[in-house]
Amino acid sequence: MQTEVHELLVELRDKLIELGVVAEGHEEVYELNPETGEIELVVNSDGYHPVVGTYPMAQAQAFFNWVGLEEDRSLGAHNPKYVKALLRNTIEALP
Repeated sequence: MQTEVHELLVELRDKLIELGVVAEGHEEVYELNPETGEIELVVNSDGYHPVVGTYPMAQAQAFFNWVGLEEDRSLGAHNPKYVKALLRNTIEALP
């Protein structure tokens, strides 16, 4: 079951990459340190990241479904029927 959920997550991620909603690569995030007044690197990571922009509602919803389930890291262990249905419906809703 978790293998199937993982495959659906990958399929959805790849679709989001194809649509330009998500990108694979390196991300650096800088923030102002209020104590020093300097801008400092706070996140330096490789992986998949959202692409800032304006998107149709279905694509925005698909991103939040993907990122929420991806960050949950349970691969649907708590409610597999719901997770699989959500992923399938999300994939079908995308162009």
